Amino acid sequence: EPLFMEAAKALAERALKEGGASDGTKLTYAFRRTVARKPTAQEAATLLAFLDKQKQRLPDTTAAWTALSRVLLNLDETITKE
Repeated sequence: EPLFMEAAKALAERALKEGGASDGTKLTYAFRRTVARKPTAQEAATLLAFLDKQKQRLPDTTAAWTALSRVLLNLDETITKE
């Protein structure tokens, strides 16, 4: 699990640094890095709602994005690459 957490944190940091100005563009950046496509509107809405909840729960922006990155890295589509 430590390696998985490191990967999630690294993805979060890259999204925050290189993903653009808005949460939407950062999400698209991270999503493309994990599943190699843009998220659908429904996927983006669901993931952004999750991110908003994490931002309320966690005071550190990086921690909220790390939580979102963990979700992205756990997607079936990320793991199986069919």
